[in-house]
Parts: sequence; structure tokens; C-alpha cells
Amino acid sequence: MELKEKVLTRRHFLQNTFMSLSAPGVLGANAIGRLLNPFGEPSDMMTDGLEIGKDSVSTAPYEKKLSFYNTHTGEFIKNIVFWAKDSKGGYVGDNLHRINKLFRDHRTGDVITIDLRLLELLHKLQQKIDVSAPFHLISGYRSAKTNAMLCEKSSGVAKVSQHTFGRAADISLPKTCTLQYLYKAARSLGLGGVGCYSQFVHVDVGRVRYW
Repeated sequence: MELKEKVLTRRHFLQNTFMSLSAPGVLGANAIGRLLNPFGEPSDMMTDGLEIGKDSVSTAPYEKKLSFYNTHTGEFIKNIVFWAKDSKGGYVGDNLHRINKLFRDHRTGDVITIDLRLLELLHKLQQKIDVSAPFHLISGYRSAKTNAMLCEKSSGVAKVSQHTFGRAADISLPKTCTLQYLYKAARSLGLGGVGCYSQFVHVDVGRVRYW
């Protein structure tokens, strides 16, 4: 069989399988969503981890979770709930404090309140990529002193950086996805600034721009 014919046959098989599973009562909406990768193409692992009929009904309160690994301090936060439907005001104060500490300027120890819009952006990005691996945090908050020092060493550091306001994060997902894939996923959200560097992807909640 020619290669082209194999690709078409596989594509038709996946499409037909997806359509049959999409029929009412077969799979819940969440399970259906996991059959697609972040950019709308059928996944090569369509049956991995699927439990038919178990995603359609959920009694658990809706929560928003994030996981981080600080590459400078070695600190790790796994599946921390920063927002919960049944929580007063939604956001979970104690857990936000833990995130603020992990995002601190590791050079000076300074801590700032991280912009909630940044956490929401990271949560959307995590959902887009559909992974549970922790974001590796290369840089979160930067004090004005640290930012000035970095500006002297590199022309790639903005003098008025979103990092100094707690509105930016430099992240990666090693062994999970490439930086180009992470960059593409972040851009697809259409939120804030997104930049790709040799070791990380920058995301922030400033104006929309890409580099």
C-alpha cells in the first residue's frame, strides 16, 4: 500500500471512530475533548486512560489547579488549588500565598502578590496542552534591583518588565513538550505577551504581542 493511502486510511479510521464515540450516551464531553490534541487533530493515543461513561457526571466541585517546579530553589508544588467553586470569593487565599512564595525573586527573597490573571493564563495553557506535568518556573517575580542587574547583562531584558509587577513567568515543560509546541499553544490563547527563547517560553498578561 502506498504511504498516501495508509495516511488516508488511518485518518478515515480515526474520524469514524471519533464520530461513533461522539454519539449521545457513549462518552462525556470531557472524555471527548481528550481525544483531540490542543490544536484539534485526532490524538495517536485515543484510548489511553479512557473510562467510558464516567466523565458525563461529576459530583466533585469544580477546581482550578496548577503545579510548579522552581528550577532555582528546587521547590515543588503539585496540583495546588488556587480557585474553587465552593470557596468564598473563588480564590483560595492560603494557596495563593504559597504560589506567591514560590514565584519570589530567588536572588533577593522578595515576594509580591502574583497577578491572578497570570495564574488564569497558566491554567488555560495547561488545559490547552492537556498535561499534568508541573511547569518548570525559570523566572517569576523580579525585584527592580534584579531586573536592573539583568538589563546590564543582556539586551533581551526589558527595563520595564512585566516580571517586576508579578505579571509574567518564564516556563518550560521538559520531557513533556518542546518549547516550540509550548510557544504555539500559548500564542493560540491570544492572551498577553508570548516569547520563545532558547531555554524557556515567556508568558505575561500585558498587551498582546509575540516574539
